Amino acid sequence: MNWTLRAARRLVVAVIGLTVVLMGVVMLVTPGPAMLVIPAGLMILATEFAWARHLLKRVRREVALRTGLGSVEEDDEDDDAGPDPRPPAPLPGIPEAAGTPPVERPPARPPLDSKP
Repeated sequence: MNWTLRAARRLVVAVIGLTVVLMGVVMLVTPGPAMLVIPAGLMILATEFAWARHLLKRVRREVALRTGLGSVEEDDEDDDAGPDPRPPAPLPGIPEAAGTPPVERPPARPPLDSKP
C-alpha cells in the first residue's frame, strides 16, 4: 500500500477512535454506557496503533481480575508477533459447533479477595 494511503488510513482511524473514546469519557459523567464505549474506541485505535493494543490488553486483564470473568494470562510477549495460534475458548452457555473438539484452556486464577 502506498505510504500516503497508509498515513490517511491511520489519520482516519485516529480521528474515529479518539472521538469514540472521548464520547465514552463524557459518558462517565453523563448517562450512557461509558464502560462499553471506551473499550470500543480502544479497539478501533488498536487496529493501527501498538500503544492502544497494549492499553486494551491491560484493560482486559484488569476487568478479568476484578470481575472473575475470563482468564488472565500473564505473558510479556510482543502483541505484534501475530494472532494467537490457539482457537478461541467457547463462551459459557453456548453449545459448541458439531464436530469441533473442545478447547482446553488453563483454569482462571481465583479472585484476589478469595481465601484458599
